Amino acid sequence: MYGIAGIISPHTSFVTKERLQAMHDMLPNADNTSIWINIELNAGLVFPNTNIANNQYLHYTISLDGEIYNYKKLQTELETLGYTFPIQNDEIIVIAAFDRWKEKCMEHLDGAFVFSIYDSLEESIYLVRDRLGEKQLYYYAHFQERGRFVQLLFASEMKVLWHAGAPKNLDGTMMLNYLTLGYTSNPNKKMATFYSDIL
Repeated sequence: MYGIAGIISPHTSFVTKERLQAMHDMLPNADNTSIWINIELNAGLVFPNTNIANNQYLHYTISLDGEIYNYKKLQTELETLGYTFPIQNDEIIVIAAFDRWKEKCMEHLDGAFVFSIYDSLEESIYLVRDRLGEKQLYYYAHFQERGRFVQLLFASEMKVLWHAGAPKNLDGTMMLNYLTLGYTSNPNKKMATFYSDIL
């Protein structure tokens, strides 16, 4: 397990190497992860070291933790559609699947995984986890008054968000449900965590 993390913000002062380094240092196996930052695109990612060097995919940056169980079958299907794979790893299969099917690539992926994929042509980022939630993905969206977007922090571990400045405000409903009923989830808000600002 390596973990992923990242920062997206329209403000360059929020996407800094120092903040990404703080997130990086909290991930398991931090020695095997790298930091990618693009100030022009106001995005920064922390991801496991991989070897994706193929011109057809240069506008994608992926941060993947986990395993794609059906990657060989998917590779064969994508090859019949004209994709080539000079290297063999899960990351390049996910990128090719995303390039082909965009968000619907989830219908084709089988495994335990969490990933972010940044498309520099569309200037968009997608955060994805496997359907059963075997790999965790937490995020904190920070908005100012009147709904102005400030930043999005995401990570595969909650403590990583705190080291990048996410608040630790306890969710009273979650605490009450846990202390009185023993619930560790909120039946009315399935994505809720014990911290009100982190989903």
